[in-house]
Amino acid sequence: MKQNFILFLLMLVIAIREGFLLKWALNNRPEDLSKLWHRLGSVMRALPLVLILWFVWGQWMLMGLIALFWANWAWSVYDLAINIINDWRWFGSGKTSGVEKTFNVRLIWIGKGILFIGTVVFSFFYFFMS
Repeated sequence: MKQNFILFLLMLVIAIREGFLLKWALNNRPEDLSKLWHRLGSVMRALPLVLILWFVWGQWMLMGLIALFWANWAWSVYDLAINIINDWRWFGSGKTSGVEKTFNVRLIWIGKGILFIGTVVFSFFYFFMS
């Protein structure tokens, strides 16, 4: 039952985010709407992880592995796909999200690199050492 609620919440967040994204695009891209749809996008990417972790609750190593893989996909691959779709530099970084405004581009890429390396190391231990 709670899984259905999470799926409903996900669809609701997607619908609300898309509405605000369209409103932002059609109204000269106001800053407040940009912040809102970026935040909703983060929630939208996090909710499927919550649902997956719900199903594997208690299997801590598997939960860690899934969370690391999801973080890589929801951050690095997500950004890469957006850049390719918009014909931007593949590994470029934007200027409008809260993360991009708070952290230097170099720090963002260092964070993505650390996340990737951490995922590789954890995966090695998960698949070969357990």
